[in-house]
Amino acid sequence: MKTRFASLLVITFLIFCMCGGKSATKDVKQNTKNVESQKVIQEIEKFYTSYATHIMKMQDAANDSILQLYCTDRLLSKIGRMKLATQSDPIIRAQDFSKSSISTLQVKHLKNNWYMVNYTQSFDNKQIRIPIRIMHNKRIMIDYITPEWNDSLYGDSLFFEKPIPVAIDDSTPLSLLKTFYDAYTMEYCSMPSDLISRLKTLRKKYLTTNALTQFKSVININDMNYLFGYDLLIDYYDFDRLWIPSIKFIHLDNNTYQMQYTKWKNNTTTITLSVVKQNNKYKINDIKREK
Repeated sequence: MKTRFASLLVITFLIFCMCGGKSATKDVKQNTKNVESQKVIQEIEKFYTSYATHIMKMQDAANDSILQLYCTDRLLSKIGRMKLATQSDPIIRAQDFSKSSISTLQVKHLKNNWYMVNYTQSFDNKQIRIPIRIMHNKRIMIDYITPEWNDSLYGDSLFFEKPIPVAIDDSTPLSLLKTFYDAYTMEYCSMPSDLISRLKTLRKKYLTTNALTQFKSVININDMNYLFGYDLLIDYYDFDRLWIPSIKFIHLDNNTYQMQYTKWKNNTTTITLSVVKQNNKYKINDIKREK
């Protein structure tokens, strides 16, 4: 009996140690995550404080240096497109910043690599909430900033992290348009650092000389609506993954279709496209934006 009782005590003690050990390990991991999150928060606060201060002092060159230090290459390209699309600074979702707003700046951890930047605009007391995604590349860097049109949404589903290449089917007019736009918008939504060259490659292969000329000629330095960076094929400066489900094609006549999609503020964009057959393959031959 004594032997059995002693054995039970040993087993009970071992179970207790195992459970306690797992709990302790879990606590250590959680504490490590908390410490890492606090380091990230401090870096983000440092970045935003410096960036906002330079805006107040109109030190654009200083901010260019900060962006190079804190943002990945693909985000730098994305920031440029978002600026053109929203006509504001996507980092602060405004055109300027006040000293009193800096004092309201707060950063909190959301989930995984996502953090929320909060501050209050001084002139209207509006709460600004900007989700950002960070990555560790020798140092903490910002890899994504949720565009203003997506409000406070966050998560890796906002873009294509590992996009699956789209095979373009140019055997019929409709299959060409559908698969071409699948591939073209995929490039925007996967945010490669060499986006401009990738888009150019697609246009060169699937647009005729006439369509390429139309694409280039629409850029007008005297018209603020069509500055360099404007893309006639989407009638905008950027494209968002959440807009893809709204894309549809309407057959008008012969080889002419309208491509429609809905972007932020429920604005519907309509582009009329005509295709032509060359060497048994279809290409886009005419592009017209509908106002």
